[in-house]
Amino acid sequence: MPKKIDNYILPYIQRWLLRATVGLYTVDWLGIPKVIGSAVCVECRAGFSLFTAAHVLSSDLRRGLYLRPGNGNDSLISLYKCNSVSLYKDGRDLDLAVIILNPTIARRMHSETYWLNRSNILDDEESLDDENLIVFGYPREKFALNPASRYSNFWSLLYVTTLYQGERGAWDADEGFYDEYAVDLDFSPGKPRGIHDEKLEQPTPKGLSGGGIWILTDNHENDRKLPVMLVGIEHRWHKTLHSLRGTRIVGLTDEIEPV
Repeated sequence: MPKKIDNYILPYIQRWLLRATVGLYTVDWLGIPKVIGSAVCVECRAGFSLFTAAHVLSSDLRRGLYLRPGNGNDSLISLYKCNSVSLYKDGRDLDLAVIILNPTIARRMHSETYWLNRSNILDDEESLDDENLIVFGYPREKFALNPASRYSNFWSLLYVTTLYQGERGAWDADEGFYDEYAVDLDFSPGKPRGIHDEKLEQPTPKGLSGGGIWILTDNHENDRKLPVMLVGIEHRWHKTLHSLRGTRIVGLTDEIEPV
């Protein structure tokens, strides 16, 4: 069993992940924004980019795709004319996509946005069996409209977990998915409590798709360094097994080319 993460560290981790994670939105026919997923900020050779789940970009985006930084910026930023690339391995689906931002949009993002580089990505095949893992993103159920500004209030979910060991059954085989890169996480919150030990509603992972899966590093004692490393991108929820599935970044950094 991994060592329990001390509660006092969690608000500190949350502040960093808010800087490194954005919410992805579209709007309805009334112009009211709705969360469709999350994304992680990464600086690649192609420019400032967002890692997310590819299926998030297959949502109905006829009225546009927008991002909202997670660190206090209340405005939505249009991703109009930004290119996106879905990634495959040996012709099989990874449910992983990269949105390449144009320089104007990157400049509009909050000055405290943290852009990951290669040193922030876990790019080896070490076992995660005895590790605490963190899932972070913006669950759709927490969306609320502020009528004065017509923008959403932002709720984030930081969930500490471990690998799912198959005790409630196995994920069904998906012939189109490259499951050698899959990372499966336990998601059975029970009666959750917040980082300040407050009682919380039972969370669901809708809207977390595209959010990061992270592992704690020794940098949580250093205010100037990211206290976690990116392991992968979450994209699926198995409601019956109480499990989340993501794609590990390991082996993909050459294709993604983070700086």
